[in-house]
Amino acid sequence: MSYSERKKPIFGRPYTQHYNDQGKKVGKTFEEQGVFGPTGRSIHTTQDNEKIGSTKRIEDAFTGKNFQQHYDKDGKPSSYTVTEETIWGKLRRVTKPGRKLTTQEILGRILALALFVYGVVTFVLPVVFALLATGFFIYALWEKKTENTTRQFKWPAIISLVYSFDYIVGVYSAYLVEQESFMASWLYPVLGLNYAIAIVSAFFLFEDRWSDFLLNQNIQEPTAIYLTKGFAFVLLFMPFFLVENRHGLQTSSDKIQIPPVEIAFSNEDSILKFIENNENVELDGDFATFLEHFAGQSDFQYQRTRFPFKVRWLIAGEGGRDSTFYQDSTQFFPLDLVPRQYYNIDYSTELSDGGQKALVKIWGKENGINLEYYFEKENGKWFLIELYNASV
Repeated sequence: MSYSERKKPIFGRPYTQHYNDQGKKVGKTFEEQGVFGPTGRSIHTTQDNEKIGSTKRIEDAFTGKNFQQHYDKDGKPSSYTVTEETIWGKLRRVTKPGRKLTTQEILGRILALALFVYGVVTFVLPVVFALLATGFFIYALWEKKTENTTRQFKWPAIISLVYSFDYIVGVYSAYLVEQESFMASWLYPVLGLNYAIAIVSAFFLFEDRWSDFLLNQNIQEPTAIYLTKGFAFVLLFMPFFLVENRHGLQTSSDKIQIPPVEIAFSNEDSILKFIENNENVELDGDFATFLEHFAGQSDFQYQRTRFPFKVRWLIAGEGGRDSTFYQDSTQFFPLDLVPRQYYNIDYSTELSDGGQKALVKIWGKENGINLEYYFEKENGKWFLIELYNASV
């Protein structure tokens, strides 16, 4: 019967000595030591200290179960030992070949695969479509020059049309690409490049048929040339009037809204200095213009809020009683009044007193939001004077 003994030599590290059925020494097992102590790996050697393999105890972080992973002398996984329960409720240790993956390793691989697929869909495909179509188009031009054949133009035409179709129907680009990502802004120019390649390739492919068609219509050569150029121009630029740029490419007509930024002041002097250095242009001609600027500009909000600022708060559960308090300038916080297209929130603006007072209402549908902002015109300028919060 083979057996093992734990040895603690005076010099050297402790180890486990293994014996065979005849009591002969057959090998040793050492505990691997790291910088901060044992690593949890056991090194198996012959009696002459030649490494023959290793074993590491691994715990699954999700299931809490342990198993032993065995490695050969080169450090490659060879087998693993797990504890299994039989149908009779008894535990037994079973050794199986190969490597056992823990739950965290499986999830890590799934995450890595998902990130890889996302990267391919988001970044690689637009570039591949552009490079493939361009590469095949250049090759087709070379073939036309050297072999006087146009049959190769079918490939850049097909690839370009596939990308154009994908962009229009949104197979991946409309749903998997972030609207404001860097690569998203490339999708629209790549569409233009692919479409131009498709049209030019189609002209080369059907050059003879087009020429025959013009001749059959008794159209003279100069007229045919101008007609061909005009037709090509229309085909090349028509998509840009029919297909929208829906992937984050900024144009001069895009309206950029700056989110509110909190302002902190150390003392009253810094507040006065801030106001003196930030005089705004005339924006009080009508309330709509003023509100558009006031809605998302925290510095302008500070200048156009009357302090102490009156805040009324509806206290639920006390018969609808209001609680009123006032905020001074040091307690100022930015307000978000930028209208957004939410299905369950509505906005309205009401003017009164001959256009000298205004009320902005924001209320929700079945979500308890109910806010009222009161504005008043003083010396030709609009000021926020009161907030009523009746949200529940």
